[in-house]
Amino acid sequence: MAELLELLRPSYTDDEQVPAKQMQNGYNVLRARMRGQGRLVLTVHGHPEAVMLPYQDVKLLWDKLTALMEQVENNSFAALAHKRLSNQREKRIPLEQGLAAMREAMLHPSDK
Repeated sequence: MAELLELLRPSYTDDEQVPAKQMQNGYNVLRARMRGQGRLVLTVHGHPEAVMLPYQDVKLLWDKLTALMEQVENNSFAALAHKRLSNQREKRIPLEQGLAAMREAMLHPSDK
């Protein structure tokens, strides 16, 4: 999670700043700087305008956010199931099976 927070950090160092005018130097120069810094903050007149991240960092960000969202969904579904089914002791199914069924019902309600 620390890596995710570092990617999303809004502050930046002087080394990470790239004035938009320097983009005219070409992609190879920017790519070399990005490899050295990990990310670049493109600035216009000293104000941040955009952030350049390596593709692998964007993929890592996507994977971590997806896993986090699935964990939140599972926790929400588990809490809902516990609340609704706590008095039905005789009809128990494995938690994973119940979560999968709830996720399917929530994501595709018209299929059923």
